[in-house]
Amino acid sequence: HAMRQALNHGHMAVHYQPQVDMATGRIVGAEALARWTHPELGEVPPMEFIAVAERSGQIGRIGEWVIREACRQIATWRRCGLPSLRIAINLSPLQLNQPGLVDTAARIAAEAGVDPGLVLFEVTESIAMEHAERTRLMLREFRAHGFEFAIDDFGTGYSSLAYLQKFQVRQLKVDRFFVQALDEGGPEARAIIAAIIDLAHTLAIEVVAEGVETQLQASVLRTLGCDQLQGYHFSRPVPPEEFERHCRALPMLSPA
Repeated sequence: HAMRQALNHGHMAVHYQPQVDMATGRIVGAEALARWTHPELGEVPPMEFIAVAERSGQIGRIGEWVIREACRQIATWRRCGLPSLRIAINLSPLQLNQPGLVDTAARIAAEAGVDPGLVLFEVTESIAMEHAERTRLMLREFRAHGFEFAIDDFGTGYSSLAYLQKFQVRQLKVDRFFVQALDEGGPEARAIIAAIIDLAHTLAIEVVAEGVETQLQASVLRTLGCDQLQGYHFSRPVPPEEFERHCRALPMLSPA
């Protein structure tokens, strides 16, 4: 019940976690992440309220709101004089089954006056491959409207290299499990990440490592040729105003 009221009463917000380009050290984009502050419970962890939203059938409404807020924010930052940023938005399995999702996203971007190429949708590897042919068709529809796509948590599911080529995604996001294992010093995680990067670059796909928390992880990933890094080592997810301050403090690079 509280979740149904959260959007109406302004208890939900979208925070943004920067994605940093390794070649330049500049912020090139961000991931949009929903946050809920309940007036009595305080901060409700996303792992809890997203699951509740899916079980109660509210994930479609919340997901559409996140798309709308992200597009509005892209337009606001542009009016404030910031270079264009690519914003990543997660899609849940239930959203992928939502009729008219692509048309809704296209309408929201058009109403905000935002180039769809600045909006990148993410689905996890396991979800993408569970219904691979349906995913391929949906990605084709997204691309027809100008949107970009990324495969999240890559390396932990059951990838099909044939479908990876057919998906024609913009990015692969290396799962944080492998990134955090870099601190242990063993060769396995480094070898897996290197293989993912080599594979992706062969297919002209960008690689983003998420969950980067230490300087060692960042240094190894830079050495391996990872394109972008995201994680607490650079910034936690922050409100739009604080994210804008980050952007003004660090040089920015418009996404290619």
